[in-house]
Amino acid sequence: MQVDTVPNPETYIHQCNFYGRTINPVKLNLRWKEYTKQIYMKQLIQACKSTGRIAVHSGLLSRSERDRYGNQRYYSEKKVYYLFPADNIPLEIYCKISPEKGQLIYD
Repeated sequence: MQVDTVPNPETYIHQCNFYGRTINPVKLNLRWKEYTKQIYMKQLIQACKSTGRIAVHSGLLSRSERDRYGNQRYYSEKKVYYLFPADNIPLEIYCKISPEKGQLIYD
């Protein structure tokens, strides 16, 4: 998963003030949401790279697997990921995600 760069919403505010336009609060809110989502994803990628693990979205795991690996839980914004060692993935998880080399996040 590649994170697209979203510009800082403060630039939108400065551009509106510079050109004399009114600030659209709905558009500004959407930009802040996308910007914070990008920050959370960058933090998750950095955590995976520094620990040598991969992140698997909780939706890909069954209830019993989520209970079994509860100590490996990682919260990113509103999503929950489970971190597994990249070189030693449990077999039942390995079969579900079919890992690819270099991919860190499985949604």
